Amino acid sequence: MDPTHDAAALIAGRLFGARICGDPTEVRGPTAIAEADGYLIQTALLARHLATGDSMVGYKIGLTSPAARAGYGAREPAWGFLLSSAVVRSSAKTSRRTGPVLRAQKIEAELAFVLGEDLPDCDISADEIVDATRRLFLAVELVESRWRGITDLGGLIADDVSNAGVVLGCEVEPVEARATDVCAEVRSAGCVSRGTISDVMGGPAHAVAWLASALARQGHRLHAGDLVMSGTFCTPLAVEPAEDVTVSFGRLGMMRLEGQAP
Repeated sequence: MDPTHDAAALIAGRLFGARICGDPTEVRGPTAIAEADGYLIQTALLARHLATGDSMVGYKIGLTSPAARAGYGAREPAWGFLLSSAVVRSSAKTSRRTGPVLRAQKIEAELAFVLGEDLPDCDISADEIVDATRRLFLAVELVESRWRGITDLGGLIADDVSNAGVVLGCEVEPVEARATDVCAEVRSAGCVSRGTISDVMGGPAHAVAWLASALARQGHRLHAGDLVMSGTFCTPLAVEPAEDVTVSFGRLGMMRLEGQAP
C-alpha cells in the first residue's frame, strides 16, 4: 500500500487504539505495507501518543539477528520509538512488571544505553558509542503485535516494531557494552530462551552505531539523554500476565518480573 499522510494517520489511529485496549486491528485493503510507508505510519502513531501528553524518551532497535531479519525479508534492522509512559525505571535487581504490561506478551533480554552527549549525524563506531554512553542498564523489553493477520516488514515498523514496554534493571559499567562473554537466559513457566551479547550484531554498541547511521539517513540524530534499547540477546519468549519471569545476564546480574494476579 502507498498511504497518503491522511491515510497514514488513519492507520496510526487504529494502531493507537489497539495498543491502548489490547484488541488487534487489521489493515484494510492491500495487506502489504512498504518499509518507507511503515516509518510514515510510525511517525503518525508517535504524534497520536504525544497529543495525549506522553513524551518520547528514546528508541528501540529490532531485527538485530540474521534470523529475525530473514523472517521479515529485511536487509537491515528496524527502529521504533520509546514512550515515557512505557518505561519502568528501577535501580533494584527485582522489578515488578507494571504499566501497560497486562496481556500475553513476549520478553526480550537487552541492554539499555543512556547517552551522555549528542552523536554526530555521520558514521560512528561501536567504541565511540561506548565512550558517549553515560549510563548502561540491564533491561527487558516487552513486545506484542497490535496487528491481526499481518507480518510484513512495513507493518512491523508501523506498529513501533512491536514495543509494548521497557523495564530497566540494575546499572552496569558502560564498558560492559564491549564484552563478548555475557550470556542471557529468559525463563518462565518452564520455558527458556538463551543467547549471548555477541548475538546482537556482534555487540549491542554495534547496534546503537547502526541506529545512529539509520537515523541520520532520515534527517534525525541521537541526543544526550536518549534511552536506546539494544535489541535482544535471545529469541523472544512468550509469557502470560500471571507468570513470573527470570532474566539472567550471567555475571552482570539478574532481573525478576513478577506476574500480575488475574
